[in-house]
Amino acid sequence: MVFIDAAAIAKKVCEIASGEDVKKIVADPMAVERAFFFIINRLAKQVRDSRKDVLMYRIFATGISGIPIIAKEEWKMPIIPTVYRLHMDPDSPLRGKINLADIRKLQRPIHLSTFVRTLQALFDDEGFKALRKKDMDEGKISDDVSARQLMYIKSFWSVVQELWKDAFSSPKEYLVLKAIGCYALNWLAADVFRWCRKNGIEVPSDSDIRKYLEPLKGFDWHRKTSPLAALGGMKGAKEAYITLLAALAVQGVKEVEEKLKSKELKLSDIEIEAFKLKASSALKTS
Repeated sequence: MVFIDAAAIAKKVCEIASGEDVKKIVADPMAVERAFFFIINRLAKQVRDSRKDVLMYRIFATGISGIPIIAKEEWKMPIIPTVYRLHMDPDSPLRGKINLADIRKLQRPIHLSTFVRTLQALFDDEGFKALRKKDMDEGKISDDVSARQLMYIKSFWSVVQELWKDAFSSPKEYLVLKAIGCYALNWLAADVFRWCRKNGIEVPSDSDIRKYLEPLKGFDWHRKTSPLAALGGMKGAKEAYITLLAALAVQGVKEVEEKLKSKELKLSDIEIEAFKLKASSALKTS
């Protein structure tokens, strides 16, 4: 067990620190204590992934730097507060559905740490990054969250909720809000964003997104009958994502064919046809 006198440490660092910005950062004993707690406990099983992510963000937000694990996962920093807003905002389709600390008894189907990882592809997109930069230039960053980025994610998941209402009212019975569904759908969200941008749309609206998701309305997400039900891990998440792409291709969405044949997915023509057969089955059984 380690005891830390955070106030004394903060005072001592302020004495030797140079620069007002540095002193401002370390003068907060809570920030110092949080940093020490994270460093000491980051590998401990008792500290769950979502809580670690929140701690990392809070340390990062105070301006404390030099912690390798935080530097390595800096890509998460704009995503974590965005996911928090998705959980808290009254107009969010995911309001109250994200488990911010991985507490099992809360009955919230989505773990914050999982949802953060599922959004990496979207936040890595240069066009999506441009939305944040534009919001920064226009002063539309609130609580470290880009208004335009948040708007798009809310719109995407609003359409998801509209198409698969039962998955939101009975999340345990469907895969939509489970890890595999979140990965597949958020990876698809990155594609939909790029397709819309190619058509000159800066921030896709519900109607723009619906054009790409509506063909999936009949897709079987039920945990007992879905072709995705037996899948697991990252390999399973990728297969689920490709199955959604294949379903869109079966339904005649032209942009998808290019994606299926991309070097990124590394699929042979035979594999693509196999996924289309699987997707057709999922659409028929709904």
